[in-house]
Amino acid sequence: MLTPWIQRGNKALQEIVSLLFRPPPPPALAPALCTTSIQPSIPGSSYTVQSILNDFRIVLGVPKYRTPKPRIFKRKFGYTRLFHAEEGLTTCKDCGFSHHVSTICGVCYEKIRDVTNAIKKEVMKYNPYVGERQNKEVVVAFEGESPKSNKKSQRVVEVPRERPSWFKSKLNE
Repeated sequence: MLTPWIQRGNKALQEIVSLLFRPPPPPALAPALCTTSIQPSIPGSSYTVQSILNDFRIVLGVPKYRTPKPRIFKRKFGYTRLFHAEEGLTTCKDCGFSHHVSTICGVCYEKIRDVTNAIKKEVMKYNPYVGERQNKEVVVAFEGESPKSNKKSQRVVEVPRERPSWFKSKLNE
Protein backbone atom coordinates (compact mmCIF):
# COMPACT_ATOMS: atom_id res chain seq x y z
CA MET A 1 0.00 0.00 0.00
CA LEU A 2 2.84 2.36 0.81
CA THR A 3 5.06 1.37 -2.12
CA PRO A 4 3.22 3.51 -4.76
CA TRP A 5 3.46 6.54 -2.44
CA ILE A 6 7.16 5.92 -1.85
CA GLN A 7 7.80 5.60 -5.61
CA ARG A 8 5.94 8.85 -6.32
CA GLY A 9 7.85 10.68 -3.62
CA ASN A 10 11.17 9.32 -4.92
CA LYS A 11 10.34 10.44 -8.47
CA ALA A 12 9.33 13.93 -7.29
CA LEU A 13 12.56 14.25 -5.28
CA GLN A 14 14.64 13.26 -8.33
CA GLU A 15 12.89 15.94 -10.46
CA ILE A 16 13.57 18.62 -7.83
CA VAL A 17 17.26 17.66 -7.63
CA SER A 18 17.60 17.69 -11.42
CA LEU A 19 16.00 21.17 -11.59
CA LEU A 20 18.23 22.61 -8.86
CA PHE A 21 21.59 21.22 -10.03
CA ARG A 22 21.24 21.63 -13.78
CA PRO A 23 23.95 23.72 -15.52
CA PRO A 24 22.83 27.29 -16.32
CA PRO A 25 22.04 28.26 -19.94
CA PRO A 26 24.66 30.27 -21.88
CA PRO A 27 24.44 34.08 -21.85
CA ALA A 28 22.00 35.59 -24.33
CA LEU A 29 24.43 37.27 -26.73
CA ALA A 30 27.49 35.11 -26.20
CA PRO A 31 28.15 32.22 -28.58
CA ALA A 32 27.77 28.80 -27.06
CA LEU A 33 30.88 26.72 -27.50
CA CYS A 34 30.65 23.00 -27.89
CA THR A 35 33.80 21.20 -26.91
CA THR A 36 32.68 17.74 -27.94
CA SER A 37 32.31 16.87 -31.60
CA ILE A 38 30.15 14.16 -33.08
CA GLN A 39 32.27 11.31 -34.31
CA PRO A 40 31.04 8.82 -36.90
CA SER A 41 30.15 5.44 -35.49
CA ILE A 42 32.46 3.68 -37.95
CA PRO A 43 36.07 4.86 -37.59
CA GLY A 44 37.56 6.23 -40.80
CA SER A 45 34.22 7.13 -42.44
CA SER A 46 32.44 10.45 -42.60
CA TYR A 47 28.80 11.34 -42.97
CA THR A 48 27.68 12.95 -46.21
CA VAL A 49 24.30 14.29 -47.20
CA GLN A 50 23.81 11.34 -49.54
CA SER A 51 24.57 8.79 -46.85
CA ILE A 52 22.17 10.48 -44.41
CA LEU A 53 19.40 10.48 -47.04
CA ASN A 54 20.03 6.81 -47.79
CA ASP A 55 19.79 5.99 -44.08
CA PHE A 56 16.51 7.90 -43.66
CA ARG A 57 14.85 6.40 -46.74
CA ILE A 58 14.39 3.23 -44.78
CA VAL A 59 12.89 5.08 -41.81
CA LEU A 60 10.51 7.37 -43.71
CA GLY A 61 9.19 5.36 -46.65
CA VAL A 62 8.81 1.84 -45.34
CA PRO A 63 6.12 0.52 -43.01
CA LYS A 64 7.28 -0.54 -39.60
CA TYR A 65 5.69 -3.98 -39.76
CA ARG A 66 4.80 -6.25 -42.63
CA THR A 67 1.08 -6.37 -43.43
CA PRO A 68 -0.26 -9.87 -42.88
CA LYS A 69 -1.89 -11.64 -45.84
CA PRO A 70 -5.28 -12.07 -44.15
CA ARG A 71 -5.48 -8.30 -43.66
CA ILE A 72 -4.56 -7.70 -47.33
CA PHE A 73 -7.23 -10.14 -48.50
CA LYS A 74 -9.78 -8.60 -46.13
CA ARG A 75 -9.06 -5.18 -47.64
CA LYS A 76 -9.14 -6.44 -51.25
CA PHE A 77 -12.03 -8.89 -51.08
CA GLY A 78 -14.01 -7.85 -48.00
CA TYR A 79 -17.75 -7.99 -47.66
CA THR A 80 -18.06 -4.39 -48.86
CA ARG A 81 -16.53 -5.27 -52.23
CA LEU A 82 -18.57 -8.37 -53.01
CA PHE A 83 -21.13 -8.35 -55.76
CA HIS A 84 -24.68 -8.06 -54.54
CA ALA A 85 -28.06 -8.28 -56.20
CA GLU A 86 -29.40 -4.95 -57.37
CA GLU A 87 -32.84 -4.10 -56.04
CA GLY A 88 -35.56 -2.15 -57.80
CA LEU A 89 -34.80 -3.25 -61.38
CA THR A 90 -37.38 -3.57 -64.10
CA THR A 91 -37.24 -4.51 -67.78
CA CYS A 92 -37.90 -1.88 -70.42
CA LYS A 93 -41.00 -2.73 -72.45
CA ASP A 94 -39.57 -1.10 -75.61
CA CYS A 95 -36.02 -2.45 -75.81
CA GLY A 96 -35.79 -5.16 -73.14
CA PHE A 97 -32.85 -3.76 -71.15
CA SER A 98 -32.92 -3.57 -67.35
CA HIS A 99 -33.04 -0.25 -65.51
CA HIS A 100 -34.02 1.14 -62.12
CA VAL A 101 -37.70 1.72 -61.56
CA SER A 102 -37.19 5.44 -60.91
CA THR A 103 -35.15 6.10 -64.07
CA ILE A 104 -35.53 5.77 -67.83
CA CYS A 105 -33.77 2.98 -69.72
CA GLY A 106 -30.27 3.95 -70.88
CA VAL A 107 -30.78 2.72 -74.45
CA CYS A 108 -34.08 4.57 -74.81
CA TYR A 109 -32.53 7.67 -73.29
CA GLU A 110 -29.83 7.66 -75.99
CA LYS A 111 -32.58 7.71 -78.65
CA ILE A 112 -34.35 10.59 -76.90
CA ARG A 113 -31.09 12.50 -76.52
CA ASP A 114 -30.27 12.15 -80.23
CA VAL A 115 -33.67 13.48 -81.29
CA THR A 116 -33.53 16.30 -78.73
CA ASN A 117 -30.05 17.33 -79.87
CA ALA A 118 -31.24 17.36 -83.50
CA ILE A 119 -34.14 19.63 -82.54
CA LYS A 120 -31.79 21.94 -80.59
CA LYS A 121 -29.41 22.07 -83.54
CA GLU A 122 -32.22 23.11 -85.89
CA VAL A 123 -33.53 25.70 -83.41
CA MET A 124 -30.08 27.28 -83.02
CA LYS A 125 -29.15 27.04 -86.71
CA TYR A 126 -30.97 30.12 -87.97
CA ASN A 127 -32.15 33.14 -86.04
CA PRO A 128 -33.92 35.64 -88.30
CA TYR A 129 -34.79 37.87 -85.36
CA VAL A 130 -31.34 39.06 -84.31
CA GLY A 131 -31.65 41.42 -81.38
CA GLU A 132 -35.21 40.36 -80.50
CA ARG A 133 -36.29 38.15 -77.64
CA GLN A 134 -36.99 34.50 -78.40
CA ASN A 135 -40.35 34.29 -76.68
CA LYS A 136 -42.19 32.53 -79.49
CA GLU A 137 -43.52 29.02 -79.05
CA VAL A 138 -41.56 26.40 -81.01
CA VAL A 139 -43.44 23.87 -83.18
CA VAL A 140 -41.43 20.86 -84.36
CA ALA A 141 -42.16 19.47 -87.84
CA PHE A 142 -40.33 16.27 -88.81
CA GLU A 143 -39.51 15.18 -92.35
CA GLY A 144 -42.60 14.62 -94.50
CA GLU A 145 -44.93 16.58 -92.20
CA SER A 146 -46.52 19.93 -92.66
CA PRO A 147 -46.72 22.27 -89.63
CA LYS A 148 -50.04 22.05 -87.80
CA SER A 149 -50.49 25.78 -87.32
CA ASN A 150 -48.62 28.74 -88.67
CA LYS A 151 -49.49 31.53 -86.27
CA LYS A 152 -47.28 34.56 -85.88
CA SER A 153 -46.70 33.68 -82.22
CA GLN A 154 -45.23 30.28 -83.16
CA ARG A 155 -41.91 29.39 -84.72
CA VAL A 156 -41.79 26.26 -86.92
CA VAL A 157 -38.61 24.16 -86.73
CA GLU A 158 -38.20 21.49 -89.40
CA VAL A 159 -36.08 18.48 -88.37
CA PRO A 160 -34.64 16.42 -91.27
CA ARG A 161 -35.51 12.96 -89.87
CA GLU A 162 -38.60 10.86 -89.42
CA ARG A 163 -40.78 11.25 -86.36
CA PRO A 164 -39.92 8.62 -83.71
CA SER A 165 -42.75 6.44 -82.46
CA TRP A 166 -42.46 7.77 -78.91
CA PHE A 167 -42.54 11.46 -80.04
CA LYS A 168 -46.29 11.94 -80.24
CA SER A 169 -47.87 14.77 -82.15
CA LYS A 170 -49.69 15.86 -78.97
CA LEU A 171 -46.35 17.09 -77.64
CA ASN A 172 -46.40 19.78 -80.32
CA GLU A 173 -49.78 21.20 -79.36
